[in-house]
Amino acid sequence: MRRPSGEAQLLAALIAVHLIPIWTLSYFPSQDGPAHLAIANTLREYGGPDGQVLRDYFVREPGSVTNWFVYFLLAYGLGFLPVALAEKVFLSAYVILLPLSVRYAVGAVEPRNTFLALLAVPFTFNYLLGMGFYNFCFSLVAFFFALGYWLRYGLKHRERFGWLQGTVFALLALWVYVCHIVSAGMLVAAVVTLSAWEARAGGRSVLLRRLGPLLPTLALMLSFASREASRTTSAPVGTKLLQLLTLESLASFDSRTRFFGWAIAILFCALAAWALPRRSPRGDRWLAVVAVFFALALAVPSNVGVGGFIHQRLSLFPFLALILWLATFDLPAPLRRGIPILAVGLALGLLGLLWTRWREIDVYLAEYLSAEERIPRGSTLLHLSYAHCGRAPDGAPLAFRVQPFLHAGSRVATEKSVADLRLYAANYEGYFPLHYRPERNPYDHVSLGSWHDRVPPWVDLLSHPVDYVLLWQVSWNRRHPAVRSVRSQLETRYERIYVSPRGRAELWRRERTSGTRAVPTTR
Repeated sequence: MRRPSGEAQLLAALIAVHLIPIWTLSYFPSQDGPAHLAIANTLREYGGPDGQVLRDYFVREPGSVTNWFVYFLLAYGLGFLPVALAEKVFLSAYVILLPLSVRYAVGAVEPRNTFLALLAVPFTFNYLLGMGFYNFCFSLVAFFFALGYWLRYGLKHRERFGWLQGTVFALLALWVYVCHIVSAGMLVAAVVTLSAWEARAGGRSVLLRRLGPLLPTLALMLSFASREASRTTSAPVGTKLLQLLTLESLASFDSRTRFFGWAIAILFCALAAWALPRRSPRGDRWLAVVAVFFALALAVPSNVGVGGFIHQRLSLFPFLALILWLATFDLPAPLRRGIPILAVGLALGLLGLLWTRWREIDVYLAEYLSAEERIPRGSTLLHLSYAHCGRAPDGAPLAFRVQPFLHAGSRVATEKSVADLRLYAANYEGYFPLHYRPERNPYDHVSLGSWHDRVPPWVDLLSHPVDYVLLWQVSWNRRHPAVRSVRSQLETRYERIYVSPRGRAELWRRERTSGTRAVPTTR
């Protein structure tokens, strides 16, 4: 049996280290991740004997298909596992497959340079993953596997690109789309750019036919875009350029992670500066892909419909494409030794900062969710955070850029049939696998204005009561009128049944008889 190469062993070891925090922490502290888990469990429990409360509040729908991969994987593909464990398996698959997918694509360009996949490892725990954009992050895996397959059969060995290979590539492209439309668009852009470049060299009659498998994906993308294109907003180009050049998409949880983003951006720029004077016709088509990705990152709107953070997502692609461009070069020995050292050092340094911050946040999340066992199946729950980033005893925020407590209460709905009335995704029809019934949508009936966008939130618990209300660090805003209002409502018709040991989390239960005062607090 052939022994793995040194670079393969190094990559495996680096991946293994990146798996440790996923399995040693109780919770992965993402912002929107808990909402995705709640949707997955709602889909699991919806038709079951305990799912009546879910059927009362939610409607399942076909939606737009894009951005659905994680829901079906967690709800059905990993349905034999508890949702919390399924999340760990999903995140582990992402951590393992992202660098391996890049390695697969690099191997399609030049097998001797697969060590360059080490440069992709620092991109694993990026800002988008911290935001909980699980579908998008996994779409990077699908993107590189799909692109690598096309490079092998649609470009490199075009004579073998028959109906079977075309069908496989069409399915891979659809997989990218089901994960996220942004990555599907970048796959189309890469294939079209490479095909157009090849056509200039006389390969038009062969390569244009290789675009056919993309037609189903293109049709779905155009259908989605035609519905949402009228609602777009964008940041100034200068802002986008600065965020791109500083790799802001790698900065999260700890402000010092920005320095690693800058260092990684400098490393890539230095490698590009080395490569530019040594350009060759073979590599110029990949330089064209990098240029197209760079232009799209600046030109595409920042928000389309309810989809946001688009330029932060696009900012990853020029750097990842640059890895494929570098793969076209005959790299000298100093670079073959230096790049792995720098990639491993940057990846471990960034991971060290994040892991330290995650461990601190994990303790707070455990306290927040300690009330979970007191919320029975078949209940309705409204969880309200008054410190989305979390607050340390000295008042300092626990997280930088990411708000891990904003939707953390949704984890209560990941293990039991509980109707989560703070499930932001269910407020949008046509995007996710389920939405609130209009007559019971808490965003219309429990909120006062745009409560989900305000800190602290304004809610009406008297006209539209819920069974349980979970508060997080409400003391940080105790003098605010919204806090006094919710306190008054709770003390009128609810009883406080639990306060966490450090007093950061409170659970209130609606009393059967209205107009009574709250019972004494129990700990």
